[in-house]
Amino acid sequence: MNTKPTQPHERAKKNIIIRKGIIVELAESLKREVGKYTEDAEEIRLQNDEYEKKAKYHYTEVLVMHRQFLDLREGYLRTKRMYEDRVFELQKEIERLGGARAERVEIEDEISRKPAIDIQDVCNSKEKKELIKTLSRRGRGYSEILVDGGSVPPPERSSRKVLNSLIEGSNKPEEIPRDVKDVKRQRQERSLEKTLSEKETRAERCKKMSWTPIYSLKDSEECSVALVDTIEYSGTVSCVRFSPCGKFLACATKSQISLHSIDTGETVVTFSHGEKEDESLFTREVCFSRDGKLLFGASEDKNVRLWTVKDGRQERVFRGHTGAVYTIQCCSSGESVYSGSLDQTVICWSIPSGKKRFELKDKTDTAGVGSVCLTKDGRFLAAGYLDHKIRIWGVGERAVLATLQGHINAISRVAFSPNEDLLVSSSFDKTLRRWSFSKKAPAASKCLSTSKDHADIVMSFALSSTQKWIVSGSRDKAVYISDIETGLVQIQLHGHKQTVFALDFHPKIPGMFVSSSADGIVALWNLLKKK
Repeated sequence: MNTKPTQPHERAKKNIIIRKGIIVELAESLKREVGKYTEDAEEIRLQNDEYEKKAKYHYTEVLVMHRQFLDLREGYLRTKRMYEDRVFELQKEIERLGGARAERVEIEDEISRKPAIDIQDVCNSKEKKELIKTLSRRGRGYSEILVDGGSVPPPERSSRKVLNSLIEGSNKPEEIPRDVKDVKRQRQERSLEKTLSEKETRAERCKKMSWTPIYSLKDSEECSVALVDTIEYSGTVSCVRFSPCGKFLACATKSQISLHSIDTGETVVTFSHGEKEDESLFTREVCFSRDGKLLFGASEDKNVRLWTVKDGRQERVFRGHTGAVYTIQCCSSGESVYSGSLDQTVICWSIPSGKKRFELKDKTDTAGVGSVCLTKDGRFLAAGYLDHKIRIWGVGERAVLATLQGHINAISRVAFSPNEDLLVSSSFDKTLRRWSFSKKAPAASKCLSTSKDHADIVMSFALSSTQKWIVSGSRDKAVYISDIETGLVQIQLHGHKQTVFALDFHPKIPGMFVSSSADGIVALWNLLKKK
């Protein structure tokens, strides 16, 4: 049988088909390999993120432990000095009665001779792994066990028995009659010496507050923070506000409000309620008039008070609420002031007359008002309620234009951004939320982001005039510095020993802000963006 020879083009066609099949098989094999490596890379990335989170957590816990040690040491040294002073006073009393000459004796101790622990030494020590294991077992709750100022009860002031025991057995002279005027003069001299010694420099005041900034590990350090000054109170400072000129700072405590000079920290004016101190006089919030000549205070005794800043005189009391007043906001026109109360109403008051102009209360409102804020033109008012909702009111219409929902606990503060294109809110649900806002369509407002970085209730926040930063304070004792555009936390400031109640940005100096706490410390900070 004769066979026809295969044509060259047919053989080439077969070879192409064979080679194409081989190429397809190689491509599929390569695709499978790439997919495998991609999965491995993703798994490694996730593991790396998890290790990074753990490292950040453990590093924070080590810093907290280090701060605990410093607080304990500070409390110990303060108590030690207190007892040394008391012993010296007793020796002076003995000398006055004719005993041996008084000499100041320092109590020997081991702690004061030891240097403070260097945090780097802790992190690099051989016991690092064991320390981290211990912290992990204790959990995040361990960071809450902080010493509140290292407080130790002072020695009893009634020291007659101690004095008698010290001079017993000595050649006690006859009783020397006391000259009342001489004793009074000595006390005045000691008081004057103490007052002069308490006039510390700004640097000395800052040294009293040990603080630690913790930067985000994932983001570069875009800014630096410095402690500028501190003011110390004996109790909770519930609110702090800069005056419009930026030269003064108002600090509200239980029964009075003090105005401090930003330059020196000294008290310039004290605003008193003019009544007997009472728990119901607790001032929740203060605000200045636009020209800075008037100061308003919202109090738990259901009233709003007005003082003149120049002399601290109480000019008027606005009465009309039936519940504690939690928030107050002055209109930019200077004619009206708005207050929010637990009686579920927002009242607009006439500043010149002191009379109520109108009140804002929706039929569906069943909870108190925790915070209010106004737009610059006074057309819109946002109110945060204890029923977890934010209501945007049209002031002219006196009607609710929008109700924002998303928080799952009481609203602690609301504020419009300087450009008024954002509304920011904080809540007892441990979150900060950013909402879109437009004067043309307030009903179209919606939540843009939710920050869940706080470990406890968010008590308050403040927005920088540059529309760059949000600083917030929490019951977890920390101050959080976040980017206003993204809501991401850049820095945590650990320094306050109790709940951070209030914050405010300086109206003239970009980056300068103040924080106040239940520990009685008012801290002035400077936030600078790195070049």
